[in-house]
Amino acid sequence: MRGVTKIFVLALAALLSGCYNDFSGSDFEPQVVAPAVNESLQTLVESCGDVPQVIEREVVVAGRVIANDHSGNFYRTIIIDDGTAAVSVKVNLYDLHNLYRLGQRIVVACNGLAMAREQGIVTLGSGVDAWSDHRVEGLGLRSEADRHLFRLADIAEQLPAVVALDELSADCRGRLVRINNLTLSPHTPPDATWAESVEDNPYSSVTARYFYTDDGDSLAVVTSAYADFAARLIPTEPLSLTGIVMQGASGTPKSVYSLKLRDSLDYAPF
Repeated sequence: MRGVTKIFVLALAALLSGCYNDFSGSDFEPQVVAPAVNESLQTLVESCGDVPQVIEREVVVAGRVIANDHSGNFYRTIIIDDGTAAVSVKVNLYDLHNLYRLGQRIVVACNGLAMAREQGIVTLGSGVDAWSDHRVEGLGLRSEADRHLFRLADIAEQLPAVVALDELSADCRGRLVRINNLTLSPHTPPDATWAESVEDNPYSSVTARYFYTDDGDSLAVVTSAYADFAARLIPTEPLSLTGIVMQGASGTPKSVYSLKLRDSLDYAPF
């Protein structure tokens, strides 16, 4: 009888551990069946109005992941780009980088999703945010995410577009770009890190650091205090910075373009 009880307990423990899995492992199988794409991301972006709206038509778009939550700088968010435009998708799950990998092709069935422009980027989610009529809520369950997001076994490296700072425009919002020869503002403390800690800056989890070109043009780089590179010192020599273009990001004026790095590999000596 004790043997039977022991086997039952072990089986129950295995079952519970399996149920607890938050899909953070790397051995998942991508989906191979997805609805047919019938619209470009550019067309979807152009249909986004000034206030959140629910998509009520059979729109299917696709793109490759150019940013995810791997470093913690993008929170519960992925960004996809199809070569015409980019959109952000909010998913309230942990370890999205294990489900939606950089360069992976993702098909999105948009019917029933809410859409709004957040920090300049068209963003998809499950509905209008209950606390703000200018934002959308993330997809709350894995089952809900799988009804709208189809992961394909198709991964290709995504290279940033190299642009000059004065070439940033509305068309760049959400896109992955690289800007060369940027130098940290001389007004920044010499021991500055990419982001202040939550203890040092309790009013915002995001820090904006300003970089300048030789012509005196400036660019804000915004970093979350929860990014795994937030506490690293910012190099003072000229840098090449790669990241996602935003407009009106936290800590910056609404009309100002800024850059959000994906991880510590997105900055390097120029």
